Amino acid sequence: MASSYLPQTDAALNSWAQNFATQIAADPEALGITAAEVTSYTALQADFTTKYAAATNPDTRGGATVLAKNTARKSLVAQSRKLAMAITNHPGVTDQQRYDLGLTVRDKELTPSPVPGSAPNIDLVAVQGHVIKLRLHNG
Repeated sequence: MASSYLPQTDAALNSWAQNFATQIAADPEALGITAAEVTSYTALQADFTTKYAAATNPDTRGGATVLAKNTARKSLVAQSRKLAMAITNHPGVTDQQRYDLGLTVRDKELTPSPVPGSAPNIDLVAVQGHVIKLRLHNG
């Protein structure tokens, strides 16, 4: 499975989301999203930044601040994925824009695998309860 474009650590996600918010605010229409979506995302990003700071500060860190940060993270990640999907599927978005946003830039040079000349043979090797073992082979 390919790794996500979203960073795994809170610190990296915070930096990524700040960049994403800045980039989408510059020209949302060119990315296929609305100004209202940008405003909503910016609020989520700012909320996460605030709660992340509270959860990592030794003077304020505690169960409640960590829970608040984790809740804000879930909301931010969900909205990030939603906007990223809309941007990725928008036909006018370039690979450079995707790169600048921190999104995955897919290889457009993919070539399909050739169709096999013949179907494989299947042998039943064993049956144990609900587990079936098969062997696939040529010819």
